[in-house]
Amino acid sequence: MAAETSAERGRLMDAMIDGYKHAFAGRCTQFGDADLTYALAGFTTEIGMYPKVIASDSRNKRWKEAVSAITTDIGEPVAIFSDTDFGTVRRESETAGSNVAIGHSDGKYLEEHSGIPLVRLGFPIHDRIGGQRICSTLYAGTNRLLDTCVNTLLERKYSTYRKRMYDQYFPQIQR
Repeated sequence: MAAETSAERGRLMDAMIDGYKHAFAGRCTQFGDADLTYALAGFTTEIGMYPKVIASDSRNKRWKEAVSAITTDIGEPVAIFSDTDFGTVRRESETAGSNVAIGHSDGKYLEEHSGIPLVRLGFPIHDRIGGQRICSTLYAGTNRLLDTCVNTLLERKYSTYRKRMYDQYFPQIQR
């Protein structure tokens, strides 16, 4: 292995260890092409996130079986859908308690209507500038994806935790 590749691998492993303590709080919805969602299922379970909904628009029985094999041992139920639409994905994501979505720009529907933050990945990314340059391959791209997923979870946590704590410990006080 080349020295630079080895260094990138080491940085990714270090980031995975550092990010795990935050990633384990992730209950994610994943959607997109079959190849992407298959890879995401492995990635998210490896970093400690729990896939709750995995959806692809393709009709591929082998994909569904392969994704099921990856997610069998995570200890929580996973809803896996092929040839589905965003209405189903939204309903299942809300029911499952997903707190982050990973997929292309059409997932903004989940963010707008269900309040589930979206990590944009795959094609198309048509609601942001530079989407075509987002690298998610090899060690450096995987590291970037890890950082984005964990930072999305942290942003959600820190933007809502004060209200949740206040409501939990002072339910009798009206604002």
